[in-house]
Amino acid sequence: MTESNEVTVMSSSANPATSSFPPQVISMNTATLIPQKLSTGGNYSMWSSHMTNLLLGYDLMGFVDGTHLCPPTNDPDYKVWIRQGRQLLLAIQTAVAGPAGSILSRCKNAEETWCKLKTTYANKSITRIVGLIDSLTKVSQEGKSIAEFMLSVKTIIDDLALIGHDTSDGKIVVHTLNGLTI
Repeated sequence: MTESNEVTVMSSSANPATSSFPPQVISMNTATLIPQKLSTGGNYSMWSSHMTNLLLGYDLMGFVDGTHLCPPTNDPDYKVWIRQGRQLLLAIQTAVAGPAGSILSRCKNAEETWCKLKTTYANKSITRIVGLIDSLTKVSQEGKSIAEFMLSVKTIIDDLALIGHDTSDGKIVVHTLNGLTI
């Protein structure tokens, strides 16, 4: 077993000569690898980007996007797949806090958890779009530094871009200037 503060690789009993699956289970300490927990939809795009890069970096994205399917129960890789899936479920759950965490309580695996977060926070419904546009029109610098205000604007714009809504420069400039206090 190889260990570090961030990632633990545990050997498996699967036969590496006959297995199409890596004979190891990767355990991630998301507290040290993900700079900010997902707590509300406001930071979903950044959180999702970090988690996606982490999963791609360890070649584990297939567990959450459904492309790496569970092998049959009689396959030697089955137990490794289950263990890896549970480690990923735990990694995602520990990278989420507050209201976002409560929506995951009934999810049974990493893929279901990932999809639940995506449908909740990257929702393309008209209600979500209208809510984000409303937030953008109401965002104000009042009581914030310019940097904090711009971060608020950028977060909303990132969320709109995530769901495929037009975020042309002209509209952004108008909303940003309207929110500045003089």
